[in-house]
Amino acid sequence: MGIKRISVKVKKTIVILTKKMAYLEANTACPLWSYQPSIPECVKKLRKF
Repeated sequence: MGIKRISVKVKKTIVILTKKMAYLEANTACPLWSYQPSIPECVKKLRKF
């Protein structure tokens, strides 16, 4: 039971970190001049402006 509970906590933490990183990436520009990758529509909804 202990390992299963830890596994669930790790999965929840990964989901939270992924959402925060997507939010951060949606609000920043690429530092390279020639490359700006397209982002998925669901990530575009996280933009602040």
